[in-house]
Amino acid sequence: NIRRTPRISLALEDGDHPLVAEGTARVLATPFPPEIVAAFRQKYDWDVTEPRPRAGARVLLEVRTLRWLLAGTAQ
Repeated sequence: NIRRTPRISLALEDGDHPLVAEGTARVLATPFPPEIVAAFRQKYDWDVTEPRPRAGARVLLEVRTLRWLLAGTAQ
């Protein structure tokens, strides 16, 4: 669906301060760019290129935030 219509909304909820990011996304399929692989390894100690048994193809979503909604107010 993102490939066809890349508009997205992500809701982050901590219970007290709702936050919504609106923007666009694009799908990154393997092979992932080396800088992405390195960033995941450094931040999460996780190799995103490692195969996953019994799972479909791995993809990453690159999200470009165009607008933040804080407590219902566009910013």
